[in-house]
Amino acid sequence: MKFRQKGCLVASAWKDKKVVNVLSTIHDNSTSEVQRLVNTEGTFSRQNFVCPKMVSDYTSNMGGVDRADQYIQYYCYNHKTIKWSKRVFFVLLEMAKFNAFKLFIMSHNHPSSMTFLDFTLNIAKGLVAGYSSDIRRGRPSQVPLENRLVQRHMPTSFDKKSRSYSRSASRSPRKNDRSRSPSADN
Repeated sequence: MKFRQKGCLVASAWKDKKVVNVLSTIHDNSTSEVQRLVNTEGTFSRQNFVCPKMVSDYTSNMGGVDRADQYIQYYCYNHKTIKWSKRVFFVLLEMAKFNAFKLFIMSHNHPSSMTFLDFTLNIAKGLVAGYSSDIRRGRPSQVPLENRLVQRHMPTSFDKKSRSYSRSASRSPRKNDRSRSPSADN
C-alpha cells in the first residue's frame, strides 16, 4: 500500500486482486479493514485485510454509476463503427434502456422476478411485433417447420462406405484424381 500527498490531493495504490489506484481530496492516508474470502486448502474463510480508508468508503458508498455500467456491460450492443457519433448514440441508448429498467422495477405493476435480460428481450419483442408476420413468402415447405433442419440436413448414419464422411487412406487426394490419365485406371 502506497500513499502520496500534495496539498489536499491524496493518491493511493493498493493491491487487492489487482492494483487499485484511487485519488481523493477528502481523505488522508488513514487505513481501515475490509473482509475478503480466502481459499485455504479447499475451504473459504473470511479474513480481515488493511486497505486505505478511501477504498473502503468507495466500496461501501458506490451506487448508481458503477451498477449501471455493470448492467450495461452484460448485454451491451457493441456496434463496431468508425463514426464516433454512432458509438455515442448506442451507449446513450443502452443507458436509456437501463434507466427504463430501473424505473420499471421501482413501479408496483411488474413481475418481481424480471431480470435485465428479460426486460431487454421484451423490449426487442415489442419493437419487432408490429413489423413481423407469420405469413411466409415463396414456395411452401413440404416438411413442417420444426422438423425441417433435423430431417433433411442431418446425416442418418456415418458408415464407412459413404464417400462424403470418410475416405480410404490408400486413395490419392481428389485433385490428383482429376489429373490422372484414363489409361492409368486400367
